[in-house]
Amino acid sequence: MREYLDVCCYCRPFDNKTHERISLEVDAVLAILELCKNGKHTLIGSVVIDEEISYILEYERKTAVSNYIELIQEYIPIDSDIISQANVFEQLGMHLFDALHCACARIAHATFLTTDDHIINIISKNPQSGFSVSNPVNWLMEVNHEDY
Repeated sequence: MREYLDVCCYCRPFDNKTHERISLEVDAVLAILELCKNGKHTLIGSVVIDEEISYILEYERKTAVSNYIELIQEYIPIDSDIISQANVFEQLGMHLFDALHCACARIAHATFLTTDDHIINIISKNPQSGFSVSNPVNWLMEVNHEDY
């Protein structure tokens, strides 16, 4: 299986875990990264992830997130197809980085994982987008259910 995590996912382990949803998402993201580390899944990335991480101000967080992205096994290059698809996602109401992440995931035939409900809602309302998007908790529960 191929997964593309947005930067919100990579940063989630450093968020306040006192909220139940965040705590569940932390566990799910770490489990997904472990699946990728063990070679059971393929982690997809892009220069968009690198660029977005460069904006993280907190040194410890930036360093830890940079360590996570070392697990990325395949980088999607930004080309005219990505830009064209990102423009479509922007027209649906996404911010530029989110639109680029979605375009990269779609081109890579990867499931796009995000903790951002806004992105999930936009893609859910537009099934013609041609790719799968999910919250890491929901996705991991589905994948684990399929394994049993």
